[in-house]
Amino acid sequence: MTIFGIDVSSWQGDLDAGRLAGEGISFGVVKATQGTGYVNPHMAQQTRALRDAGCVVAQYHFLELGDPVAQAEHYLRTADLTVPCAVDVEEDPETGTMPTWDEVVAFRDHVAGRVPSVGLYVNPSDYRAFGAPDLAGWGWVWVANYPYARTNTPKALYDLAPEWGWKPLGGRTPDLWQFTDRASVAGQNMDANAFRGTRDQLAALWGTKQTRKETTPVTEKVLDYSRQYVAQDTDYFCGPASCQTIIGEETGHYPPERDLARELGTHKGGTDWIGQFPAVLNKHIPGAGYVSVGMPSDPPTREQKERLWRDVTSSIDAGLGVVANIVAPPSNYPKAVAPSTQSPAYAGGTVYHYIVIAGYAEDHAGRRFWVADSGFRPYGYWCSFEQMATLIPPKGYCYATRQNEGDNDMTPEQGAALHDAKIAAQTAHDRLDTLERKIDLILDQLVGPERKADGMPAFTGWKPNGAFPGTRGLPLVDYLTRTLEGRK
Repeated sequence: MTIFGIDVSSWQGDLDAGRLAGEGISFGVVKATQGTGYVNPHMAQQTRALRDAGCVVAQYHFLELGDPVAQAEHYLRTADLTVPCAVDVEEDPETGTMPTWDEVVAFRDHVAGRVPSVGLYVNPSDYRAFGAPDLAGWGWVWVANYPYARTNTPKALYDLAPEWGWKPLGGRTPDLWQFTDRASVAGQNMDANAFRGTRDQLAALWGTKQTRKETTPVTEKVLDYSRQYVAQDTDYFCGPASCQTIIGEETGHYPPERDLARELGTHKGGTDWIGQFPAVLNKHIPGAGYVSVGMPSDPPTREQKERLWRDVTSSIDAGLGVVANIVAPPSNYPKAVAPSTQSPAYAGGTVYHYIVIAGYAEDHAGRRFWVADSGFRPYGYWCSFEQMATLIPPKGYCYATRQNEGDNDMTPEQGAALHDAKIAAQTAHDRLDTLERKIDLILDQLVGPERKADGMPAFTGWKPNGAFPGTRGLPLVDYLTRTLEGRK
């Protein structure tokens, strides 16, 4: 068995635990320090995200030419000493220098015993430049050796040359192999690594505990909305469709999107802003207390993100979905995370869209939202909270302030009766909605789609007698009737 992991530094920024878990990343090594003063500003978040994703975790120090003991002390003051330490030995891209082998060993010996284990990161060329020294004193060896300069998932790249990097160094087979710096992981290109074994075996090699948590969600709730009505009727009805999903789930009645579009003020360019939704939702769901919230900071502040999570979860706990206005450039199209397997089929440049957040979960993989997406197949998927928090700015969302109460006061018999009534109401309204759609289609074909403010057709009648060329002065209907009779 071969498992795959990543190594990261400040270049990757904050990591998304949900996406890492969803893409099968099993371990990770985080840059902690360099030289005697540098600290990776994302070290704590990256380490936490990897742990939350169920990964086995280590950290590393980039060793510079100079005092190895001072560098070791800097690492010991800064890093997480409950995880293994890797000594990154390579040419400094800024100075073109490398530490001596004696300095490498001195750093290792000073750190040893203060961390679970110490490993060596090196490439074959640099190892030979050191004179191919004995590696027996190292807890584990991590070699960098790239067979191809391509971009793909870690497994796809590894499968191109699965034996390439396992050649012995100084008689010792590498324990880890860094086989690319172009793996596509969690929306970024980064280093990817392979380990021949399981997570537990890697944890044993590193002398650390397996950090993976139970896979059972700590919390999960998804609203029981009808999947039949999610898809929107037109290219620009994502706003009305989102309202329809929320209203239908709560009331059992699914108002036609055309009516909701009129209430929202939707036009062929879409629905202008999130502030148009509260009045419509509160009209159809009395007492819901829907309000809109803007997220102007892009990226959002930590406070904005925490409020988003709090508002969404409280709304869903009260049984009411949330409308979110998202902006998705091609580099940040929504990506499904486990247990979903199919991402929505976004395309065509930057997508400006309204979706419904209809569920949430929080477990070992982090936080995630269930999305009812009217515009793109498969119309429903889990999206990580971290990505959703990047999709909403600079727009906003609309959530319900109603408290989670009501059904809790019912007896089981009353709850069952309410459920049966909702099903019966939904069936009746399904039939009515189908009839209304057919009538709308007939009207569109007969008199065109234009409507007055009151919803009535804007059509004012056929053009007067003689206005149509070739009718020989007859009204159009008479002309058509005689023409058809003449063909009998």
